[in-house]
Amino acid sequence: MLIKKLVCALALAFGAVCLPASATEPAASVAPAACVTERGLGAGTMTKVGEAVLTASHVVEHCVNPVESYQFPEIDLAILRPAKMEHCRAPREDEVVEFWGYPGTDLQGNFLEQRVPERTIGTVEEVSRDITAMKADLTGLQTYSNQTFVFPIPNVRAGYSGGAVTSLGGGEFLGIISTGSLMAPEASFVPADVICQKMESVL
Repeated sequence: MLIKKLVCALALAFGAVCLPASATEPAASVAPAACVTERGLGAGTMTKVGEAVLTASHVVEHCVNPVESYQFPEIDLAILRPAKMEHCRAPREDEVVEFWGYPGTDLQGNFLEQRVPERTIGTVEEVSRDITAMKADLTGLQTYSNQTFVFPIPNVRAGYSGGAVTSLGGGEFLGIISTGSLMAPEASFVPADVICQKMESVL
């Protein structure tokens, strides 16, 4: 399925921003994503893994103009372009991982006029736990299942959602960023093995 009706500034300049150099080719690349919502401009990140394009469900589900995708809101995953994925390993507890995204604010919460890629590093604390967080449109709470938790994540904030989680050095794709906040010491992501199961269901 091709991406269709991408709104406002859903950027697909993948290749321009790759994850850090490693002994092999980077497992994923990231690009900024944004769309108009009823509450203003929503910001997030899209991730390309091989030919597959992924983001967090809450990044695109509230766009005024619908984004065609396979939605799995129960785990906060949206598949914009399905394709066979070779990186399907579950993260391990105590593994050091990297989070990659395009934050929409600085560390003080001020909106950024120009978004640039960032990375932050944390340690996997817990695999496969549910989390309840505020919905992206601020209308209530949403529970996401099968999340992997990382601590500490001091820099994850609005805009990182949908970005890539990789092994240290960027060589292995491990998941898609779901939740994070400057007010909380941890962030969560949808692990790659769960993403691969959902991908198989739509191919």
